[in-house]
Amino acid sequence: MTKAVAEAAEAQYWDALADDEFERYERKQRFIDHFAAVLTNRQANVLGAVGEKCWNCGHYALSIDAIADEALVSHRAVHRALHAARALGLIEMQENVIRIVSPEWQALLIGEGGSAIIARGHDAVGA
Repeated sequence: MTKAVAEAAEAQYWDALADDEFERYERKQRFIDHFAAVLTNRQANVLGAVGEKCWNCGHYALSIDAIADEALVSHRAVHRALHAARALGLIEMQENVIRIVSPEWQALLIGEGGSAIIARGHDAVGA
């Protein structure tokens, strides 16, 4: 492989990575904007992080530490956000697995080119 080809491949990789990050930001922002009236900013950030994990595989195996790290909040804030989401009918939690059950939230996550796994309610366990 020539140096020019290698550089072009590397540039293409970084462009694709930037596009993925932008799409991830857009999905999270759509959720925050849509549910701003019923959630605090902290809750919206936590659930935006959960939504991002669910977008990848249709569910999220619960790890309070991982959610707190991703959303940059405390463990207590994660627990409160999950409780609020469950009370609003946005999520179900069974055996430490979070599933998004709100059709509105699913539609926001799916968007254009979103995960078909969420649309068909994937039931596999693991994250």
